[in-house]
Amino acid sequence: MAHPGPPFDLSKMLPIIAIYSHGTVAQILRENWVVWKKALPSTLFAIYALFLFLLGLWVYRSGIVERLGEYKPLLKRVCAICLPLGIALNVLVVVAQAKPHYAGRPTIWLYLANALDLPAAHVLSAGYASGLAVLIQSANWRRWLTPFAAVGRMALTDYLTQSVLCTLFYYSYTTGLYGRVGPAMGLIPTVVLYGAQVVFSNWWLSKYRFGPMEWLWRGMTYGKLPVLRREELPVAGALPLASGAAAE
Repeated sequence: MAHPGPPFDLSKMLPIIAIYSHGTVAQILRENWVVWKKALPSTLFAIYALFLFLLGLWVYRSGIVERLGEYKPLLKRVCAICLPLGIALNVLVVVAQAKPHYAGRPTIWLYLANALDLPAAHVLSAGYASGLAVLIQSANWRRWLTPFAAVGRMALTDYLTQSVLCTLFYYSYTTGLYGRVGPAMGLIPTVVLYGAQVVFSNWWLSKYRFGPMEWLWRGMTYGKLPVLRREELPVAGALPLASGAAAE
């Protein structure tokens, strides 16, 4: 959990912004190393994140995903409660963290914001997830939402692609726009890049079973690269009946 600290000092950020927008590759890599060392203690968050993964695994194995219709009334209640509550809590967190803290003394509101930071995100996530689970049960909504599922199936590939393309675009390698584009203007490349990934992910998964990085990750996990191309899958009827092997 983050702890309240001294007031935000923009003067300390300007040299860092200058490195990413105008520095050499060596300077950028060196600054990345400095930032990583400062953030190293926060890697303990991985333990907390593990429990979130286990929670998602429990939800899947409990069969809720396969029986959404049975849970529709519950999902509606969760969405009706968590969505507005999550929005309100996140607004409170953002406003409290943005307020100035004189003489480096954090206020009670900042302590409260830091305490609510992670819970607020989880409450809002529950609202989003339950809302989508309700909408996907409608044929009209399912037709609109299904294409986005491909991005989730290639989450690692798409995430790394975003990192590579955005650093290439914003760093000094090309435009040097790092630190000079505000949140509003930043929405334009965000929508363009994400839209392109929706199209690419659906095209890729129409030909392959996994995204490139997901395929490599599975190979590293199991010690053997799985079949990638869909046409290379064995015909189900050709498998021995006693083997119990699945087609995919």
